[in-house]
Amino acid sequence: MVPKFEKIQKKFDVVVEEMTRLNLNPKAVVVKQTDSLRNKSISFLLESNINGREDDKKEIINLLRQPRGNISSIAIVGIGGIGKTTLAQFIYNDEEVQNHFEKKMWVCISNNFDVKTIVKKMLESLTDSKIDDKLSFEYIQHTLHEN
Repeated sequence: MVPKFEKIQKKFDVVVEEMTRLNLNPKAVVVKQTDSLRNKSISFLLESNINGREDDKKEIINLLRQPRGNISSIAIVGIGGIGKTTLAQFIYNDEEVQNHFEKKMWVCISNNFDVKTIVKKMLESLTDSKIDDKLSFEYIQHTLHEN
């Protein structure tokens, strides 16, 4: 099944290149994903890997900049492989976003959803340091709140 998907992906890449050459700007474009990004999500992204997502990026950044009294979230949804994580990385690394928010965290949430692990990863991202797995959830949560 994987070789068939890769063949389809290559055909799609050709179509995207042709659309780019013709200055056609689709609303959403599948972005190539490297093996390392499939296995682990990181906040760093080379902008040269992004095609046709500028409008999506601007729309989400505008939503992020709207004043709110409390914490809110914006969901980026879609089937696997369409570039949701890549778009999120593109936005996270944007200079306007970096300057707008005092604190930022990058956390990859897998299918094995564990609240303690997520909160621990949030604190690690915020403090740029490794947090001991043996610490209690309450302690990690309190420390995150204090930061």
